[in-house]
Amino acid sequence: MISFPGEILSLKSLLESLFRNLDAVVDELFREMHVEYGRVPFVSESIGRNRPELLVLDSLLSLFTLRRPKALTRKVAELVALSAAVALGCEHCMDFHVEAALREGASVDEIFDVMMIAGLMARSAKLAVGLRVFERVLSRVRRKSGEE
Repeated sequence: MISFPGEILSLKSLLESLFRNLDAVVDELFREMHVEYGRVPFVSESIGRNRPELLVLDSLLSLFTLRRPKALTRKVAELVALSAAVALGCEHCMDFHVEAALREGASVDEIFDVMMIAGLMARSAKLAVGLRVFERVLSRVRRKSGEE
């Protein structure tokens, strides 16, 4: 059971209430995203168009993870999201989260530092994998040729 002020809902009744008017719920989510972010993120727009029930569930997860984190400020949550976007190389996500971080009060220097740290970590991660493969293949080739 999930408890909300004044009521207790079973998972089934919660899902039924969310999906009863799916088109209206999606429209409201898009309006709220536009107010909150100034636009509807591409991923949300595509999911909403193709699988609206997944948009509803994804939006709930995003709301409680990024917009209402338990232990982080919204500014820090946006900086963490930006860091992940940089490390993953997601240009659209970077664009979105730079703006969001600025709206949440992050300074240009904070954003730049986050991007530099994320880039360094991504570089290190890629090099660690690449160099391990290099060392493993080199060792295997040397063993086969009797060089070791």
